[in-house]
Amino acid sequence: MARSDGQLLDALSQLPFIDSAELAFILGEPHSTVHRALTGLLADGIVGRVSHGTVHLPSSQRYYLTASGVREAAHALDFDTPSDFVRAYPMSKEWLTLLIHRMDAVAAVYRLAATLSPGTDGLRTDVEFHRRGRFDATITRGIWSTELITDKEGRQRHVGHRTETWVRQTKHADGITWFLSKLEAETREDPDSELQWSVPTARADRAYNWGQFAIAPDAVGHLIAGGIHVPFYLEHELRARHPRGVIARLRPYSRYCSSTEHEDDQPPFPVTLFVVETEEVEDTYVSTAARMTRMSLPILVSCTPVLSTAGILRKSWRPLWQLESPRLALSELRAYQWDSLYQRMRQSPVGGIDSADTSLPALHGVNGTSSPISEDFQGPIHRKISYETGVTCRLTSQR
Repeated sequence: MARSDGQLLDALSQLPFIDSAELAFILGEPHSTVHRALTGLLADGIVGRVSHGTVHLPSSQRYYLTASGVREAAHALDFDTPSDFVRAYPMSKEWLTLLIHRMDAVAAVYRLAATLSPGTDGLRTDVEFHRRGRFDATITRGIWSTELITDKEGRQRHVGHRTETWVRQTKHADGITWFLSKLEAETREDPDSELQWSVPTARADRAYNWGQFAIAPDAVGHLIAGGIHVPFYLEHELRARHPRGVIARLRPYSRYCSSTEHEDDQPPFPVTLFVVETEEVEDTYVSTAARMTRMSLPILVSCTPVLSTAGILRKSWRPLWQLESPRLALSELRAYQWDSLYQRMRQSPVGGIDSADTSLPALHGVNGTSSPISEDFQGPIHRKISYETGVTCRLTSQR
């Protein structure tokens, strides 16, 4: 879907037993797109469905999150545990039992709300009353509590989930701003480097495969590092600290790199930069990638302490496609190329860059062929770049 998986799971979390037509109105997506996404989630066991109809409403298939879906949604929506998730959303067994016994009323509310308020924000108000109960005041005070506790990993967190989420989102936004500001400052001090452009978070989503899938990076940009072009996606990741979460964060990029859009979006190919909190989390990314098949992708990971000390342009990055490699500077990506036939990163042949003009990067094409770029990139505009072989590709605007 054009919207992120997190937004779809959020809608299903707020509105259990909604049908695909109502969900399409709420998300502002074509019904066919939503139905296709739900079919995929159904096949993966993330959602289940029940049939419901009344005298006044036609029969329809209504979707809800399964136990596996609750675990996926808890991770996608920033909850530490599924238990925290079901305390904040009407997704416990008790809630689902209550709602399914009142499906006539629930269906009528959803249908009316979808008709009157196409958009998730408006819908929240229209359907909130079906979740009201005698414990609402207590729950509301609890989810916004500012009391601090220490979790099982020794980290302090707020008792109130909504408070904790707000703090985490603020920290996340600050981290993105810090990274791009520091990158801009470093490139100003390096005559061979330049941050040509970057696109803010809200406009960085990229749908592909005719809108069936999407990646949602925190930022997208085009960097010149040490004279070579480095198109990049930024993921400032604060949540995924364990193998299961790391796999979930890497999987969308695995799908994206297997699509044709990967090379066409930002030639010669975009790399994804994951920024995490600690070197321990870095190690988790590296060890997890080592156990994943098809993880020879253009993805690098670093952590805030290393980037703060060594610098973003310097030897701070661990390539997930070559796990034994020492940390790389971004300019050292000149030693690698994207093999579009086997969909993996590999080392460039010796002399892969024109020795007469090292300011031009190698543009790597089909079957590992490479040739210099014939004209410089000038930012996020539609532009055709010619290979020496005559093949053309497109730099697609990320607007």
